[in-house]
Amino acid sequence: MTTDPRKAEIVLDSVIAEAAAGDPGLIDRLASCHPALERLKAPGLGRVLAGLITLKDAARMAGLDAKELLAHAKGERASMPKTVALPEPDQGPDWPTREPSLRLDVRPIIGQGGDPFHEIMEATKSIAVGQVLEITAPFDPVPLRRVLGNRGFASHARREASGSWRVLFRRESEQADEATAAHPGACAPAQAASSAPQGAALQLDVRGLTPPEPMLAVLRALDAPGPTQTVVVRLDREPVHLFPELAERGWRWRALPAEPGEFRLEITQGP
Repeated sequence: MTTDPRKAEIVLDSVIAEAAAGDPGLIDRLASCHPALERLKAPGLGRVLAGLITLKDAARMAGLDAKELLAHAKGERASMPKTVALPEPDQGPDWPTREPSLRLDVRPIIGQGGDPFHEIMEATKSIAVGQVLEITAPFDPVPLRRVLGNRGFASHARREASGSWRVLFRRESEQADEATAAHPGACAPAQAASSAPQGAALQLDVRGLTPPEPMLAVLRALDAPGPTQTVVVRLDREPVHLFPELAERGWRWRALPAEPGEFRLEITQGP
């Protein structure tokens, strides 16, 4: 049997969206493996998720054997990958046994096809240093743990007997506040948009932020009320996963001249 050379390049560390660019059937094969991966086919949200996680992340989220999932992703076998008993996470410090300051069950939101990211980010605002946020989810939210890790949270996850995941986030520092000071346009786009003069372009600098923060910052700026009709964004790289979202919202875009190692994008209202 001849192997498609594009599929041969897929490895466990491959970002799903990048691998799917050379293999259009990849998303469907992954989505058929486990309900946690069906979100990869969701409009809008699926594109975002596929751009954030690797095949190794997908295996962790679904509780599947990583090597089996890789073989299935590459089309080397038609059978579903085997479900495995994931090892218990390290107990680490004693804070996972403490009473959480806030509990949030995001299973209903995900069950209805929604994305609870906004609700979770709002919940983290009330968590002080040393306090714990408990989230109940249908799978291990690997991308969320990375995002909150960069915002000063330590995480601890455990799969319950019911199959759901109990994920605890303890705020270790005020890194989120530091990020706001370093990137005011990215973390507070609504205020920046409201202060822009009539007809002036809103300037956003989202360099150095961890995905999906750059894309979310841009979308928040576009959704914010105000007279601004043009947004100029400075990014670390071309935001290929942002473009479909802009098209759905009725915005157009073009690349601007930029310094080496930077991508500059102008976004304007219009078809």
